[in-house]
Amino acid sequence: MIRLKSMVSIGICVLALSNGVAFGQAPTWTNERSINRLTEHVYRFGANQNAMFVVTPDGIILVDGFCNNMQWLKSELQTRFKVPVKYVVLSHDHNSHICDTQIFGDTAVGIGHVNLKPHLVREKRRALIPQIMFEDSMEIELGGIRVVLLYLGPTHSDNLIQVHVPSEGVLFAPDFARGRSALPDYRDLDVHNALKALRTLAYLPDVKIVLEGHDKSTTTQDVGFLAFHRYLQAMRDRVLERMVAGKSLEEIHKESPWLIFKPSTSSLCRVSRTRSIPCMTSCIAIVSRTSPGLCPSERLGNQVNGLWALGVVCLSRPPRR
Repeated sequence: MIRLKSMVSIGICVLALSNGVAFGQAPTWTNERSINRLTEHVYRFGANQNAMFVVTPDGIILVDGFCNNMQWLKSELQTRFKVPVKYVVLSHDHNSHICDTQIFGDTAVGIGHVNLKPHLVREKRRALIPQIMFEDSMEIELGGIRVVLLYLGPTHSDNLIQVHVPSEGVLFAPDFARGRSALPDYRDLDVHNALKALRTLAYLPDVKIVLEGHDKSTTTQDVGFLAFHRYLQAMRDRVLERMVAGKSLEEIHKESPWLIFKPSTSSLCRVSRTRSIPCMTSCIAIVSRTSPGLCPSERLGNQVNGLWALGVVCLSRPPRR
């Protein structure tokens, strides 16, 4: 049922595969709790953020959760599909995306990247602790459907994975496919490797639908990954130019809101509990300094990464204080 590369814990059984069939146009949704069908076998669920599950004749593969709603989801799945959840895939350690997945521990096996478990244990997350972990990639085969889990190195976190269902043409890229909301989250972001991973995902074959972590509709590889890549590359290059010119991080921070990016008032991003500013301007420079974290490790990331987010492009030179 499961194939891993760079295995840590494994059970293997190869099943015959069958091709999925596209199921009409992808829907849109609101912040109201809902389940939305994306293809014949793949569904999105959530409220103000997105998670996913794959329905097969032999059971369900669930990817992520959301707080205080998983008992509702469990009842819905039992009523609608009459098959148990066999696997729970945890995309990364940020609590809002995996919260309450332990509710499925009576029938399901937890799966995640090897870097995931220490975060869950240390932070005492409300999540299913993975019993199966992998390093580079892993395949789950259940009821004739193949689901591929990909780790492309540190990106949005050091344990974020992408979930691909090739026969359905669906790629779930929570918190990494950004599309029209290109603002990065610098709490754990590795800028250099993120640029490589974005191009890999932009040209991954057998992808027709990209499900992001928070948008209210699906998107495409071009919008989901290439637009974010162009934005992140531009930010990196502009900051590097200023560091080569000898400017300190504080000087870059002061001038970057208006010299690096043209101000845009088309949308706002929150930089504190009470303050919002144009997304494509000064958020880049200050969001990591002022945005409160969700847990101890993320608060630490905010304290450090406000400088690191800019300093990462200085290559080997440490930030100047």
